[in-house]
Amino acid sequence: MEKKSNSVNQSLALALGEYKHKKTKTILLKLLKSDDDFTREFAAVSLLKLYGQQALIEINDKKIDIVI
Repeated sequence: MEKKSNSVNQSLALALGEYKHKKTKTILLKLLKSDDDFTREFAAVSLLKLYGQQALIEINDKKIDIVI
């Protein structure tokens, strides 16, 4: 994902938590790799909200470090 301002990425991560679409998960997984702690936190919360346990499995399978 292109680096935009942190506030834009944070807003995107939060907004996607309200919108389940076939590309939502892909975008949120990319946001989990952000350098910004808040962006990662908001993306993780949105993934869990939309996909629950399946999100945790996918994060683990992709070996994404979501330490927040």
